[in-house]
Amino acid sequence: MNKKAFTILEILVVISVIAILIAIAVPRFKGMQDAAREIQVKSDLRTLQAAVESYMVFTNGTPPNTLDDLVAANPKIVSSIPHDQFNPDQEYTYFVSGKYYVIFSVGPGRNLSTDCFNPDSGWVCPTNPEQAPTVFSTGLGVTNGKFTCDSC
Repeated sequence: MNKKAFTILEILVVISVIAILIAIAVPRFKGMQDAAREIQVKSDLRTLQAAVESYMVFTNGTPPNTLDDLVAANPKIVSSIPHDQFNPDQEYTYFVSGKYYVIFSVGPGRNLSTDCFNPDSGWVCPTNPEQAPTVFSTGLGVTNGKFTCDSC
């Protein structure tokens, strides 16, 4: 017999090999996406920190009340406020009190909430302290890029 077709067994073997390759590749791709988001968030936060500090130069050390003040400033500091890469529906979270300010992303877990912002020290306390290492933050009142609770 001279057949030029594949058998069912050959087709199943090929499908199985493809499924195994996909099972290996998909988690790696997801990890690469999260790593890219982290890099973008850190870059955005550095840019926003520089913008806030530039604003403070023009306002004698007073930080903006909201990040939108950076767009409305004269001279204009930034053209638009970027959205949080881990929560694209919202801009980065911003707290300000006196000379202290904090700008942060919700991080990869996308579920950070805060209990308090201490206006005396500028500290932000996460509701769940275990989340703190996954949060990317910048500004006065932030230690080593992580939130620190200080008698909130």
